[in-house]
Amino acid sequence: MGNAQPSAEQGLSSAEAAARLRKLGPPPETSSRSTSSIVAGNVFTLFNGIIGVFFVLDLALGLYADSIFGLIAVINSYIGIRQELKAKATLDELAVLVAPHARAVRDGAPVELLATEVVPGDVVAVGPGDQLVADGEAIATRGMTLDESMLTGEADGVQKGIGDRVLSGSFCVSGSGHYLIDAVREDSYAGRLAGEAKAFRHPPSPLQEEVNSVILACAYVMIPLAAILIFTLKVRSVSLDEAAQTATAGLVTLIPEGLVLLMSVTFAVAAVRLARRDTLVQQMSASESLAAVDTICVDKTGTLTAGELRLAGVEFAEGVDPASGAAALARFAASAGDRNRTLETIAEHYPGKAARVSAEVPFSSEWKWSGLALADGGSGASTYVLGAPDILAESGALTLPPGLARKLDEETEAGRRVVAFGQSGEALPADAGAAAAPRLTPLALVVLEETLRPDAAETIAFMREQEVDLKLISGDARATVTAVAYTVGVPLEAGVIEGPELPVDPDQLAEVALANTIFCRIKPEQKKALVGALVGAGRYVAMIGDGVNDVPALKRARMAVAMGSGAQVTKGVADVVLLKDEFSRLPEAVGEGRRIARNIHRLGRLYLTKTVYAAALILLVAVPGFAFPFLPRHLTLAALLTIGIPSFVLALAPSDGPLYRGHLLRSLAAFAVPAGLATALGSILSFFLVDTVAGASLDAGRTAATTTLIVLGLAFVLLLERGPGREHIAIQSYMLAMVAGLGALYALILAAAPVRDFFQMTLLNSTQWFLAMLAAAIGLTIASALWRLPQIERLETPADIPEGP
Repeated sequence: MGNAQPSAEQGLSSAEAAARLRKLGPPPETSSRSTSSIVAGNVFTLFNGIIGVFFVLDLALGLYADSIFGLIAVINSYIGIRQELKAKATLDELAVLVAPHARAVRDGAPVELLATEVVPGDVVAVGPGDQLVADGEAIATRGMTLDESMLTGEADGVQKGIGDRVLSGSFCVSGSGHYLIDAVREDSYAGRLAGEAKAFRHPPSPLQEEVNSVILACAYVMIPLAAILIFTLKVRSVSLDEAAQTATAGLVTLIPEGLVLLMSVTFAVAAVRLARRDTLVQQMSASESLAAVDTICVDKTGTLTAGELRLAGVEFAEGVDPASGAAALARFAASAGDRNRTLETIAEHYPGKAARVSAEVPFSSEWKWSGLALADGGSGASTYVLGAPDILAESGALTLPPGLARKLDEETEAGRRVVAFGQSGEALPADAGAAAAPRLTPLALVVLEETLRPDAAETIAFMREQEVDLKLISGDARATVTAVAYTVGVPLEAGVIEGPELPVDPDQLAEVALANTIFCRIKPEQKKALVGALVGAGRYVAMIGDGVNDVPALKRARMAVAMGSGAQVTKGVADVVLLKDEFSRLPEAVGEGRRIARNIHRLGRLYLTKTVYAAALILLVAVPGFAFPFLPRHLTLAALLTIGIPSFVLALAPSDGPLYRGHLLRSLAAFAVPAGLATALGSILSFFLVDTVAGASLDAGRTAATTTLIVLGLAFVLLLERGPGREHIAIQSYMLAMVAGLGALYALILAAAPVRDFFQMTLLNSTQWFLAMLAAAIGLTIASALWRLPQIERLETPADIPEGP
């Protein structure tokens, strides 16, 4: 790794790599779906099957009015699928911007191609950060080192020599070269593994996991209740039609059939909203995952700074002729095969003619220097090294004279990046990863200046306001990193630590990672270890990066965010890509994620309330003398007005209030259990008062129960944002308008005779209306009393996350 001479080592053959892959299994970063996700998916399929069975049963018995729940389910599914397809089409258009591409040579001219456009016989250039889009054979290489961890699980880079096999799915970490393509797409190594790779998924987002737990809980509740209901119907020897109606009304209402659908729709719409803000979500659930982020790790270069370098000056050593020193620097910049921003900036200001290179060590974040052995026009060669002065000094390769040492201190304290340029009579080491740079005679210090992103300070301030922990991780010197950090608003008292000081022990590393904010002189593997330590400590970590050295840490984080101008492979592993490199888009994405989380929380309250009141009704029906107060068509109507229409509005609407973390099921139950029990008791009471006490008809009793159910349901829609710890939150005007409109719609249904007859309902007289409203008032009183119980209040405690955005 990092050899000065081309390596004779051959790359892995497809057969060897496949064998190693089978032995290693999937890399740890590409974990499969969790067991709970698989089980929840199977349970949801079962739920859909139950809905389908009852739909067919009711149709077969001629109960057409009681079968409309199935039609509504189909319409909802169509809307959801169509919304997801539209979102996917929008994201696919943007995905082209970050798709892997190749710099091919055709007819002697360079041409930029998408991965789908390369063909066998193309010659493709490869540089640091480039992802290999096809299989082939290296035909030219200057220290080209590939990371094949995505194929083999091996973390160490493999240097390629001429004739070595290179495989799609790997990427270049250092050096450069060309390879001749001989297999593309489905014929390539990565293509042949595609079927196996599809078995693996990104882990579900926190909200998806929590919703899965809600689905599983509903399944556990449904099984015994179904048994109770079927047993009760059998004991009572009811007719087949009545049994079908009661079972449909009870069991179908238990199922939170719209929750997963609306969660998918919400994810899709959020992804489109973010896309319009130049933020590409490469997983639908990633926008919600941002809401769970409590720690953000950022790299300085390309994240807090714009990634563009300006040459602030060159300070030549005493006794070095500036003209000859500049000529040597120009030759070095023009001759290096490993092109990076530093070399390009130097070459722009010091143009020169490339010399013949006899040996080269490409730059790597691991050793932080690069070297060339250049032919001097005679029989010998001159060795030059460009790198971090403090790293070269620590290794004993460089001793700066007093004048350059003072200059180094001044510039780094000002936040500028400084690299040392030196000459040596020694050869470059065979392995830069194992040996230090040759002993150098200092020629110059090159001072480079980075421009801070104008939105960096504002974004950091937003993170602090939202109590998101910031970790600034950089490979630069301490003085340079801290100067930038303090400029963008990192507190002066924030902890600072350097790479050599990091402990190896995982527990100690976690303590250090949690205690400090600024991390300097960090190597890629240390960056990965820091992110891993934070994740292991229970943090939901987002890593933001743009360079190839950020890839290991990005893969280790729970949420990977890449800059649009970043390396191909960086964008390839990212969950979210900031297409215009605007750091300020991150707070918007976090805000969108938190809006999703709050809205899904509200939807969960609605659907779990429905499940609770259905469960309570089933248990009451099991008591001798109680009759089920609803037909399926009544519950379908009530669900449409109090859950179906409101849930579509709430899924996409703005939301206020604190963001809740922790156990979603407990939090939802704190609202849904009191609301569900109150709804069931209120509905049963309304049916009993009208049907039994007032001596009205069965249809009148069912109409009164349905009315009470809808009144309570709409009241609880208004109260969704309220509850323990949130009594101060005002009811939104759009909520009031929606509830008023739905109430008016129900009144129109009762007033229109054909529709009323379809639902087998009747007009209520004043006494019956009074009894129905009285039952609703009693239900609200019961819910309010239950919400105030200490046991209920303890179930739902707001997390320490501020309100908004």
